[in-house]
Amino acid sequence: MDNNLYKRYYILNNSLGEVVVDRKTKEIIKEPTLISEVKNSIVNQRKVEFNEIKEAYSNYFIAYNSDGIEIAVDRKTGIISKEKELIDKIKFAIAWVDSIGLTLGISPSDLSKVDEAHRFQLAFRHDESLTYNDIIREVQDQLMETGNIDTFKLNYKAEKCRHALTVELYEYLLNDPKYLISLYNWVRDITPESLEMTEDLTTLSGKKVNSVSHKLN
Repeated sequence: MDNNLYKRYYILNNSLGEVVVDRKTKEIIKEPTLISEVKNSIVNQRKVEFNEIKEAYSNYFIAYNSDGIEIAVDRKTGIISKEKELIDKIKFAIAWVDSIGLTLGISPSDLSKVDEAHRFQLAFRHDESLTYNDIIREVQDQLMETGNIDTFKLNYKAEKCRHALTVELYEYLLNDPKYLISLYNWVRDITPESLEMTEDLTTLSGKKVNSVSHKLN
């Protein structure tokens, strides 16, 4: 199987059901074998992304320069980067680690007190890459369909999940404004087929969030 199929095709759910779309020609293909191969390619790519998020959390931290501009700082070399995708990746990594900690019973006030190495180990266990894949896929479907995140619809789907911790993880990611923003920005970065955003992000509790790097129309 060609592991780079995800670069040529993406999966879309439309009136025909689940289909494959050619990124260049926009040709829609409903061929079960190709759909399966593309999905496997995407899953493998998600594993790569998950490792990149892990590395971003390990190697960088977020700071602000003298002009108040958000920057990424290499922990070892001190080299500074203003690259948006890297900053988005680091911020999502922080949201991921914090949210995993919360699902395991660590209170928000105690997150910073828990041993960093232990939190890191819990957040990037192998089975969590599968959870990451599930969450990213659902958000991508929404961004390709409407350009917006429907937190209530995502939470409804999460409630059907067999794993209680995954349900809680969704709740934390979708109800904390800064976590929701980081999720939205990161998925936007890795989903070039996303439609334009037309609505403010809204948390599960109904709070509108405007501080996203992808502007409204």
